[in-house]
Amino acid sequence: MKTTIFKLSTIALVLVIISTACEKPEEIIHEETNIINDEGFRSKTEHHDEELSEQQESILPLLHMSFDNKMNKEITELHWNEAVKNFFKRKTMQNKVNGTIVYFQISTQTGNHPYNNTNAIVQASVDFDHDFGTYNSGYLTLNNPNNDRELGQTDLYLLGICIPYTGLSWIELERANIRLQGEDGWFITSYNVSLLNSNQVFPASGSPFISTTPNTWLDNITNTGWDYYNTTSVGLGTLLL
Repeated sequence: MKTTIFKLSTIALVLVIISTACEKPEEIIHEETNIINDEGFRSKTEHHDEELSEQQESILPLLHMSFDNKMNKEITELHWNEAVKNFFKRKTMQNKVNGTIVYFQISTQTGNHPYNNTNAIVQASVDFDHDFGTYNSGYLTLNNPNNDRELGQTDLYLLGICIPYTGLSWIELERANIRLQGEDGWFITSYNVSLLNSNQVFPASGSPFISTTPNTWLDNITNTGWDYYNTTSVGLGTLLL
């Protein structure tokens, strides 16, 4: 769907737009704030409508919480950290695992302007570097029965994977992707991944992380296509085992 873009530079122009509100509506984008008055295709990633060659098994979050933008960062982190702590208290650890289980967190933030939110399927993937090479997490499906990705909302997820190697001495976060399927576009303002030593079931030090501010639309022209954002190799820090 074609989108006409205007730069609203003066108050006078805003008044002209309001005065013509009863006429046939056009899609209007404010380049600085990403305000849009109608649903439409808006991706600028140049990755939209990619088709998957094969479907892998999805990994679901072990824990998920949402916080609106009225709650400050300190309170959000307090509630989340308490929930994670209680999760590990209740969890029964596996004694026999052919590999190394690691737990990590993903956080996303949704824009706070009209149509920034989405009900579309969203998946993430993370590349981990370690002693023996690189391991890709596979698809991490960030969808839950409660509402994810509402306007201005921060969504936090706890996930666990098994890296198929034992005897690892270090693990790092290399890069991460996040993608959306279908035509219900999403404006993502932040995308972060963290591998905290406090979340591991074995002694560890260091807490590698990926911190990005995409400030971009993920959107497609078809219902089956995928659009994605890639953090590139920006991971920092090392988890020492």
